[in-house]
Amino acid sequence: MAQTVLPSQINYAEQLPSLMSGVQNLTQVLNPVNGSTFTTDGAQIIIDFPSRGFIDGKSIYFSYNMSITSGATAGAVCRCPLYAPFSRVDLYINNSLIESINDYNLIACLWTDLYLGPNEKASVQSAFGYSNTDGAITKYDSRVLTAGAAQAYKVSGPLVCSMLSSMDKFLPAFACGQVRLIFTLDTLTNYVSHAANNPTAFSLSNFQVTYDIIDFGAEVEQAVLQMPQVVIKSSGFTQQSVSVPVGTAGNQSFIFNTRLASIRNAVLSSSAARDAVFVNGKFDSCNLAGGATATFTAGTPSTFALNIGGVSYPQSGPLTTANQSAILMELRKATGSLYDWSKASSINNLEFAYIETGRNTANSTDLTTNLEPAKFFVGFDLNKINSASNAMLNGTSSQNSPIVAQVSFAAATTLAKTLNLTSNYDAILTIDSRTKQISVLM
Repeated sequence: MAQTVLPSQINYAEQLPSLMSGVQNLTQVLNPVNGSTFTTDGAQIIIDFPSRGFIDGKSIYFSYNMSITSGATAGAVCRCPLYAPFSRVDLYINNSLIESINDYNLIACLWTDLYLGPNEKASVQSAFGYSNTDGAITKYDSRVLTAGAAQAYKVSGPLVCSMLSSMDKFLPAFACGQVRLIFTLDTLTNYVSHAANNPTAFSLSNFQVTYDIIDFGAEVEQAVLQMPQVVIKSSGFTQQSVSVPVGTAGNQSFIFNTRLASIRNAVLSSSAARDAVFVNGKFDSCNLAGGATATFTAGTPSTFALNIGGVSYPQSGPLTTANQSAILMELRKATGSLYDWSKASSINNLEFAYIETGRNTANSTDLTTNLEPAKFFVGFDLNKINSASNAMLNGTSSQNSPIVAQVSFAAATTLAKTLNLTSNYDAILTIDSRTKQISVLM
């Protein structure tokens, strides 16, 4: 006779996981070990975690105070003021470099635009440092500074796009040696837009990292130490760039030597030096391949595709600006938000319409602004099953071959630019509990 299995809604005998009475959640606030105030480009901010308890990666956030002195012309902190100052974030565990995120500010700002809608940005306006003063729901980018004066502000937010904050389990700090984060500051003029005069100085102070230590007690820690190994799944982000010289035209292939075991999604963007059109410099991402009209429905279109190991993505054919709506849907699909409306991106029609010569519309100015930067992003879903799968290595491997971006230019480029490929990949961390040695498969 078949056994009757009760639905979970009426299975009153189901056992719920329980915690021992001595479990404690201890909130820790960490300060830099190498100073309290940072005023120079390229300065490093070093944070050491104590080797105690379990680190809850989902509880990590950082805070700091910032003061920037503008030149005679008012400037603005580009895109997301919280993340803009940091060019790189490094993660060390037991003195081994586990992760180095170059162009962290670009990656984190991309994350805010792909995963936070205008409503979400409005709710964190004060914490992320946006200086929107008129309440317009579409204007949550940048922080406008006062001309010729120092402006101080305070920001705080999560450590996004890091392996440490993306782990599916708690990290046993007592079993893996010292955990260290290093934040490297970008050049001030890279992340502050300006017209005629450069910003003259900055001061970053009161930097803190806050997180929760979970203390399960000595008995649980001893049980973990007796395990042969601890395996934790996480994810990370990396970005590589190639130069696109003046006069690039026709069908072009750009090679990215990104070697990873499992890439879940990849996003193409562009950047360039600040000029009269793109006031946000490297934080403006336009369609460098060009397009004929604002809606990209007439004239010569530009197309985009990736090729990994002889397989083209998307497999249905290159994404084309003849149908810009499909590019946006592929971007949502790639980031796992096609049907998840809690992940609403913040890319409006004007921000998506920038080509190399400016905004491609008939009823608006060509220049980007601090409140409306260029945000032309092309996403590729590289998952084997779907973007919501929790399989260990669900993405596409590029370990045996580079990633080739195939771009068809609608018109020859007139400015030197950079094509960026941002990859979101799976990572498997294996810790030897006895020796505290750690290896990473990524």
